Amino acid sequence: MKAISLVAALLFFTAFPAQAEIIHFTGNFTHHNNTITLPFSLDNDTEVRLWTDLFLDGLNFDPLLILWAADGSLIGWSDDEPYIEPATQTYGDAGYFELLAAGDYFISLSVSGNFAAGLNLSDGFFFDADVPVSLAPTGEAWSLWLEGVDRAGNGIPEPALLSLLCAGVLVGCALRRRRSR
Repeated sequence: MKAISLVAALLFFTAFPAQAEIIHFTGNFTHHNNTITLPFSLDNDTEVRLWTDLFLDGLNFDPLLILWAADGSLIGWSDDEPYIEPATQTYGDAGYFELLAAGDYFISLSVSGNFAAGLNLSDGFFFDADVPVSLAPTGEAWSLWLEGVDRAGNGIPEPALLSLLCAGVLVGCALRRRRSR
């Protein structure tokens, strides 16, 4: 039983990067009204840096970052403000640098102009009801960086992680049966 607990704890803690690491998420938007919203958590009051590096001096789409509190209320947004200044960030990228209190937050990434439709995340975004327009002529890749956060992501283990966890449980059960004989 200790082996199962150890495997489960190891998988849980390796699924979330520790603070001081820079967390990088990437993917593709196919249309102008696509939005991604990721949760992140802070264990202590911390200065966080959130930024994009996908504009590529106009070779890709123009990003917009929106920061939300745990209750979904709007904290602020950033568009065309690369004051975070990592080497890969260009003039059309978004950046957010802020001292945040310990707690849970959300960061949304969308195409510039697709602002929050209200003061709450549940209000959606300006382009939600639009007929989707392809981003293919300019570029579809998105890239979002978070620094200073303790945990980030969707919190739902990926299928490969679930498979690994199930395999660990089965091995643990087999070992337990073998010991009891």
